[in-house]
Amino acid sequence: MNSQLPHPAIKPHVAKFAFRALLPIFAEYWQDARDNATEGSLNAAIWPNYFMLLRACQEVLRHAPMHPVEARTVNIEQRYRRSLENLATTLAHIFPDGFLELESYVVTDEVVKWRRAAGLARYRRVKGRRKRYRKGRGRR
Repeated sequence: MNSQLPHPAIKPHVAKFAFRALLPIFAEYWQDARDNATEGSLNAAIWPNYFMLLRACQEVLRHAPMHPVEARTVNIEQRYRRSLENLATTLAHIFPDGFLELESYVVTDEVVKWRRAAGLARYRRVKGRRKRYRKGRGRR
């Protein structure tokens, strides 16, 4: 893969430092929007959680490899695990009732019903296999 950026005058290390320098500026914009949301509005209710989610994503990006050499030599498993842990912790805080609450927030009711039906059907198939297996073991 070509390590050139779309603009030939921007070198990878310059892009890396510029991106990381901009992250705190964006965080200030988000914090201002959160703090200035009209009290009692839907925006005021959602901004605190959205701000936490943005900051978690920002933290993942802050530790992302942003240079061709870094990308080739990084311990990706460690960074992947740390990134998932950071995002999962944030999502657990935003959705204290678990991932079913998250699912209900982002998926339509029809998809939720279909997933529940598919999961129940899968459970019944597995449960039926277990009964047949137990019956077969008892005859020996």
